[in-house]
Amino acid sequence: MKQPQNGNCCFVEQLTDPVKAYKEQVRQNTPSVILDQLHLAILGPDPTTLFVRQAGQGGHAITPYAIEDRGNGVYWVRVYDNNHPDDANRHVEINTTNDTWSYDLGETTWTGDANTHTLGIVPISEYAEEPVCPEWHAAADELAVWLSGEGHMLITDSQGRSIGYVGDQFVNEVPSAYESIVDGGLGVEMEPIYTLPLTETYTILLDGQTLTQTETVEVTQFGPGYAVWVDDVTLEPTSQDELVIAPDGTQLAYQPNDVKEVTLTLALDSTSESNQLQVNGADIGAGQIVTLTADVDNGQLVFNNAQAGGGEYDLEISRISAAGEQKFAHAGLAISAIDTHYVDYGAWDGSGPMTLHIDHGSDGTIDETLVLDNQAGRIYLPIITKNH
Repeated sequence: MKQPQNGNCCFVEQLTDPVKAYKEQVRQNTPSVILDQLHLAILGPDPTTLFVRQAGQGGHAITPYAIEDRGNGVYWVRVYDNNHPDDANRHVEINTTNDTWSYDLGETTWTGDANTHTLGIVPISEYAEEPVCPEWHAAADELAVWLSGEGHMLITDSQGRSIGYVGDQFVNEVPSAYESIVDGGLGVEMEPIYTLPLTETYTILLDGQTLTQTETVEVTQFGPGYAVWVDDVTLEPTSQDELVIAPDGTQLAYQPNDVKEVTLTLALDSTSESNQLQVNGADIGAGQIVTLTADVDNGQLVFNNAQAGGGEYDLEISRISAAGEQKFAHAGLAISAIDTHYVDYGAWDGSGPMTLHIDHGSDGTIDETLVLDNQAGRIYLPIITKNH
């Protein structure tokens, strides 16, 4: 069922296909071509939005409603700007002689040309299409990486080609990869959403070098039938952490360059059920590596601490199937240095305890087995005594 369109819907849908892909394609056109497309759109039955972007300041979406020929190849595209709702004189200037554009946002003026690829239009009909959520799009042949919060990412393939930021400079060397700017309209740069071919395993550098203060961030990779993320990440100006996420979403390896306590999650979808497998508050030392793996064939969640020191974590597992939603939780699990934990989530009955196998020393031999009680949904009430 098609939903009524409003500002919030349009803002969210720019982050998913088909709008995301349409924006990437249309912005490759020159300002003169965009102007020609606008002429047709304004005269036709399908109104359009116009987006403008500026390096280091993000992007902004506005609504065009008229075009004025100002002479000498200069055109004014009259627009409504929700940041200036009472200003009827707002316009984007397009110079077809020089193939440039400019827009006065009030406190600053954004500009671009035929080489910046920072101007484009999106018909409203594109927003009316049902959005494709990347984590459940099983037919997808690409993956997407999102950063929520401040800082930058640099994503590198097996041949050393990268997309993202080196310091504060953007690069894109990966064939068929592209960045999608979030057109937020606040003049605040947000990390692009990176779309890459689903052909190999990428290394993600989470970089805090451009920060002036400590931030808390989250990194998520979406692919066909999965979402994998690490959150509660404390990112400092000196932080340069590395993540490696398997292209099928079954493994996440995380290596910070300073001490961290983070949450690691694998969310996997199959034809019969969906599982969210989460390790909360994993303790990781500087330069150490922890790995979270879903062994789907054996129904085991593997938390490998073989290259890290000891610590504690909380285990949370959610399953959605024909039986409904089922939850498991167990807090305060101790994991010693260089150990590996195997959790039998596949054999779990959906309500009772869950089995944990421990390999001390990570040598491939199970040395200890524990039965973990299910602490999910418990309500703890204070004890009240009454004097008679």
